[in-house]
Amino acid sequence: FFTINVQISVANGNKVRFWQDKLCGDGCFKEKFPRLFRLSSDRGGSLRSLVEKQDSTGGSEIRFRRNLFVWEKEKLNKLREELCLAPSLNRNEKYKPVLLAA
Repeated sequence: FFTINVQISVANGNKVRFWQDKLCGDGCFKEKFPRLFRLSSDRGGSLRSLVEKQDSTGGSEIRFRRNLFVWEKEKLNKLREELCLAPSLNRNEKYKPVLLAA
């Protein structure tokens, strides 16, 4: 009942861990993209910290310990596609559960 009728708002993203928390779909990015997680230079970073770091195209920049191989860049593109489906941030709102209408 609880997981069906309650949704967690990511609010400003400070308390949401980018790699470890389930942001969209079934599972966290750490489980879906284990290679990228291992190469990440910020494994414990929040969703907000990632969103605030932008690359030259205006997209979120995920930093890695080394340059990615071509096949790893393909995985990164898939991660970015999934990230587009994640809930958006509201910088002025705090983390809270939202009860869905029955």
